[in-house]
Amino acid sequence: MTKMLATMLGAKEPQFRLRLRELELLSGSNKTDIRLSVEVAQAVKHKIRSLHLDPSDTTGEELYHALNRRVTEDDVRMERLLRTVAATHVSAEADLNAGMAHTVRAALRGRSAFVIKNASLKRLLKSQPTVQLHKALGVRSADALLRQESPVMIATFALQVESATWQRKFLSQYKKLLPGDFEARSQQLLVASNTRWSALGSKLRDDAAHTVLSRPELGTIVLLPLEYKRSHRKSAEVIATMSLALHESNEVATASTWLKASQVSGEFGDRIFCAAHGQIMMPNEASQPHKLSWSVVQQYVSKVGLELQESVYGPHVIAADFHWKEVGAQLASIAPFMHFWQDTQYMHYAHLGTAVSCNVIDAAFNACNDVEYSLKNAYHGQRALWHELSLRYIDPASLEFLVARALQPVLVEQTESIKE
Repeated sequence: MTKMLATMLGAKEPQFRLRLRELELLSGSNKTDIRLSVEVAQAVKHKIRSLHLDPSDTTGEELYHALNRRVTEDDVRMERLLRTVAATHVSAEADLNAGMAHTVRAALRGRSAFVIKNASLKRLLKSQPTVQLHKALGVRSADALLRQESPVMIATFALQVESATWQRKFLSQYKKLLPGDFEARSQQLLVASNTRWSALGSKLRDDAAHTVLSRPELGTIVLLPLEYKRSHRKSAEVIATMSLALHESNEVATASTWLKASQVSGEFGDRIFCAAHGQIMMPNEASQPHKLSWSVVQQYVSKVGLELQESVYGPHVIAADFHWKEVGAQLASIAPFMHFWQDTQYMHYAHLGTAVSCNVIDAAFNACNDVEYSLKNAYHGQRALWHELSLRYIDPASLEFLVARALQPVLVEQTESIKE
């Protein structure tokens, strides 16, 4: 069973067994990997049957193509639904992009974020003026662009189109930011819909295969416009876009709780920099070289509903900040025909030394890009499986200790010295 789990995760031996041993020592439990492997195998059999295949003789490649067909068919249904939503709630034009924006905004309603203030962001942009962006948008200068457009939209696009040198210099300014440069506000879903942004968004979509841009430190998700006609779009592009937007909302929430909790840290600027790069990892014990992702903490608190101790999480964080919603479940709540994808976030089918991810984002990505079986993508499914494995080994006491070490190391060291 451990070998099967390693195959699902794309992990190498013996490193994987050593990692399991560390998790067992941390939690005091064992055989969790075996129980998870059995659970995944049983759940995948049920999904295979629902695709009208036989679990006893289905190959990985057969399942892979069946998942591609399913997500492509669901994509057609989703487009019809979103056009109906647009016609009902937005305008009689039944525009796909408008319907998607309305639907995703409804899903994000009530989700908070701890983000850089507009005034502080504008200051950073003035200090590091855009070079390529204002030219691409047909604006005379970087200053003129700042006067005309939202600093959040400018920063989000600049971090896509500016040079690597510009991006590095701009993000390095984050290290000088203070908690006073941040504020709590609702997560934002923006759409590159006006003529200026739409043209650049379409170019990014076509050149870089992006349909969603996200900046967790800005609490912003930007949808790039999809082609109006289905024949001009890629297969499953609608579901790929919606799934990624919902996924990024979880990432925004994760970065927000980390930064809120880090306000008491003397390394606040460095932590913003890491959060902007998606690298929010907590140090483990010195004897355990692997680090625990803050995403695991986010999911654990959301799932278990802990009563947070101020001595551990600090004075700025409350349990409601730890919201995390599984993408497949959100899609199912939007459209009942998407129920197939619920609870598939970490589901894999291991067969002949390889594994197929059943994660809806992976399936949509593979279908959207017409990826061959030998090159199949499994990133989101493997990441979710790693997180689920870590979640099952966690107990509240060990988690609180690790969180306290990450957030308030000085306090922990003082407490340990007193005990000695």
